[in-house]
Amino acid sequence: MAITYHAGRRIQALESDGTSSTTQGYDGGNGLSIGTTYGGGGGGGAGGAGTDCTSSTTGNGGIGFINNISGSTTGESSGGNYYLGGGGCGGTYAGNFGVDGLGAAFGGGGNGGYRQSGGGNGTTGVVILKLLTSASFSTSGSPASTTSGSHTILTYTGATGSLIINSGTVDVQYLVLAGGGGAGGNNGHGGGNGSGGGGAGGILTGTLSLTADTYSVTVGTGGAGGSNSGTVGTNGVNSTFSTLTALGGGGGAPNSGNTYLQAATGGGSGGGGAGFTLAQNGTGGLAYVTVTDIRPTNVQVGSRYEETDTRKIYNYTAPATAPTTTSHFEGHGQQPSALSDTIDIPTTGLSNLATGSVSFWIYLETESTSNGDYVVISASNDTQASNEFALGFVGHVTGVGIISRNNGSGVCTFTCPSSLTRNAWNHVVYTNNSSGNKVYVNGSQVTPSYSVGSASTSAFFGTVGTNNTCTIGANKDNVSGGYYQWGFDGNLQQLLVYSAVLTQAEITALYNNGKYSEPSTTNLLRRYELTSNANDTSGNGHNGTATAGVTYTSLAIPEGSKEWQEIGT
Repeated sequence: MAITYHAGRRIQALESDGTSSTTQGYDGGNGLSIGTTYGGGGGGGAGGAGTDCTSSTTGNGGIGFINNISGSTTGESSGGNYYLGGGGCGGTYAGNFGVDGLGAAFGGGGNGGYRQSGGGNGTTGVVILKLLTSASFSTSGSPASTTSGSHTILTYTGATGSLIINSGTVDVQYLVLAGGGGAGGNNGHGGGNGSGGGGAGGILTGTLSLTADTYSVTVGTGGAGGSNSGTVGTNGVNSTFSTLTALGGGGGAPNSGNTYLQAATGGGSGGGGAGFTLAQNGTGGLAYVTVTDIRPTNVQVGSRYEETDTRKIYNYTAPATAPTTTSHFEGHGQQPSALSDTIDIPTTGLSNLATGSVSFWIYLETESTSNGDYVVISASNDTQASNEFALGFVGHVTGVGIISRNNGSGVCTFTCPSSLTRNAWNHVVYTNNSSGNKVYVNGSQVTPSYSVGSASTSAFFGTVGTNNTCTIGANKDNVSGGYYQWGFDGNLQQLLVYSAVLTQAEITALYNNGKYSEPSTTNLLRRYELTSNANDTSGNGHNGTATAGVTYTSLAIPEGSKEWQEIGT
């Protein structure tokens, strides 16, 4: 199996279709047997690799992972962020100590031993759960409970506990951090050389949709530091939530006389290597690899993977050779008498579609027309007036909205006020099934304000019955003379229609990958890239027909857009 290392994180590819595996942490740094330190390497952190020992300073512990649970303040505060899982620094003979990684208080590695001393212990991990939807629930294990807006955040630091969903389906954002590894011990050989720092616990983040049931939580303790007889630090203990397991960090390497001992390979991050008076340097432990069945998306910039059959290497970064602008469909908000920039699309596969998702990228400029209803995509029934489903932006607000009517009677109407940023690209996903509708902006679910219907109302293409007309950029009323209304005013790209409700993980992947990567093709009905034509590039062949006034304009690519780029073999 080919493995490519880059910036401390290992990504290992299995097949050319992108099936791959990733680590839960980072590798530890190497020890050094020369100079004044004879020091240990730093343990890997949950957010970065431990550094090697130098001739003057021992290795620093790798930085922790930024707590991505919005509203949670668990972790070490720095620059407005909260860090978890810092690696332990290496020990030394007589030189300068490095520093432990930011965030070592939770799931962090122990610090390496000094001369004839034991290594420091790793710290206990944490499990943080944020309930994204309202629910009847209870807990065990006495987690700390706080609120962020309308959301409940549960923080588990005790050994065991549970989340009990009493009814319904609840989306839960999770952060699961295992216990950190203990540092290596030092038996004082050759005057007492430094041992390696412990690696941070492995970390898992994401979102699960949970039904009524009991979901267990365990929080892993930190591993014990090695003794002054020169033993390796103990790996941290795993943390779990439901079926997820974050693996304990690796123990640091000891200084053990004439015996060379490598740092432990951790489930999370590897421990640091030890320094020796002998002509050898301790080697940092490797972060353990776990296999997944999807191409990784939520990874650090600079990560790489290699396809084993083609030997192609891919790097996750801002496109090095990408253009500075991106072409897209531009609408001008024109009204019935002048509307000439719309795209009619076939109704095949959309007529009567009651379950599915719509995803698109939107750039709204400063409002310049008197029209406040801007439609991205719509469906209408030719036999009944005011029988339509229209997804877009309603009522002069920078927020997602829909209008769904059946023969003039309201089915569902809502807006999500101020959910979008003008003069910037935003990613929007709308999902619907028989249980209701949801809206996501830039990867996170937002709460609509309903004037008709509710979150449990089903409103989609199938709401209008047999829809005879589907349109991008407006709504078409064929009953009243075949005119267009609610013309879209803004910039649109990568309009996708799926025949299934996208999960939070799939929505996050679409957002993280940006407009420049290939979307998942599972359940994909339509893909209108809208960069130079109205063609459907999903492979299903449902090309649109653009009116004469449709134009494609360029805008600057947002800074920080990332994707997997082939960089060689």
